[in-house]
Amino acid sequence: TLTPTAEVEQLLTAHPELAARVQYELQRATLLRFTFFLVHHSTVVYADDLTYPDMDRNFVRWARRSGLIDWHESWLHNRLAAAGVPFEKVDSRGTSCRCSSCEWPHGHRQSADFTCPKCGVQMNVHENAARNILARGQVKAREWQQAHNQTRMKRGRV
Repeated sequence: TLTPTAEVEQLLTAHPELAARVQYELQRATLLRFTFFLVHHSTVVYADDLTYPDMDRNFVRWARRSGLIDWHESWLHNRLAAAGVPFEKVDSRGTSCRCSSCEWPHGHRQSADFTCPKCGVQMNVHENAARNILARGQVKAREWQQAHNQTRMKRGRV
């Protein structure tokens, strides 16, 4: 992490539009490094299919300013497609409250912590949601493969 000098701090304070642009570019560089990692280490990527109207307005504004929405909706998909890595969005409703260990739908969230009252598992709320998104993506992939195989059988191409 870079620590700005006093002169840079003064410049950014005097020019908020420049500060916003610098912040955007730093966040974009971070997202691109993460995308590079995914391209080189993934065989398939599943992500939550976000519904922005249901989200906190402040988060949506921040996500637009920081480039996160652009990355999630366009950059990530395009770069993965160019690299031949499948990308699939899945329904994200309930992924942070459903226990990824026992599938109990009514887990407890408190800040960044998730606790399942049924099986007692405790973990970071984002890790729990990511595990649920992965599981939903894998189910979706199996369903697609079964439908594809049935179509091939009907056409006599097995």
